[in-house]
Amino acid sequence: MARSSRDLLDEARRFIPEVTPQQMRAEPGRFVIDVRERNEFEEGHVPGAVHLSKGFIETRIEDLVPDRETPITLYCAAGVRSLLAARAIRELGYTDVQSLGGGFGAWKQAGYDFVVPKALTAQQKQRYSRHLLIPEIGEEGQRKLLDARVLIIGAGGLGSPTALYLAAEVMLVTPLRDGMNLVAKEYVACRNDENGTLVLSEFTGAADELAGAFLVNPHDIEGLKDAIVRAANTSPAEARRRMRAMRKRVREHDVARWAASFLDTLSGAPGSDQPAWEPEAS
Repeated sequence: MARSSRDLLDEARRFIPEVTPQQMRAEPGRFVIDVRERNEFEEGHVPGAVHLSKGFIETRIEDLVPDRETPITLYCAAGVRSLLAARAIRELGYTDVQSLGGGFGAWKQAGYDFVVPKALTAQQKQRYSRHLLIPEIGEEGQRKLLDARVLIIGAGGLGSPTALYLAAEVMLVTPLRDGMNLVAKEYVACRNDENGTLVLSEFTGAADELAGAFLVNPHDIEGLKDAIVRAANTSPAEARRRMRAMRKRVREHDVARWAASFLDTLSGAPGSDQPAWEPEAS
């Protein structure tokens, strides 16, 4: 005999506890999931809730909540979808799952605060589509990035690349002949977090100084690709070790030291004991 939707709900209630908004609010440590559709979530949701619509919960819950012992509370608009979704993930092995009776409507009726997120425009969703696929970012993280502000103070245009240097996990400085030494050193100087890796052409003068870089022959395309992969996959500890050594070199071999060594070299040149110019006798 076929079961009705009421039968399914009654069966779910035998396994899944339903809580009131007051009980849910009294347990702030639970992982809260909004199982409504995206447009419903964007119209307002419980503070701290993560969106995962009911239609995808069975296939994506393990990525969102790997630990099956995590206490989870699900809610929807009125408490029906969340009850069925809770039953579904309970069958996947999650041991502590509950549903908010009355759903988001009951939460608002109780007078509790809720969040109305700033929705991304269609153009922004297209532009940041790859960001939205990353679980650690998603729409909420992208909204935070868009709202963030960073002040970079530099000497005119010299301060402009700083943000790019700090954002780049891997920096490629691969001229076919000597050049761009300052760019490589600027990247190292900016990385006060001691993160990031440098892929550097062996033809640059800086290659002799920045031993922590991944040196490459830019004419060797396969070798260059391998170096980029190695730099991108370097462990955090190894990246810090390399960057720390390069930063020490850049810090100690500054312009003052360069000028002093240059003058020392000039003073040791033949005839350097004679002044290059003497005033005429009056």
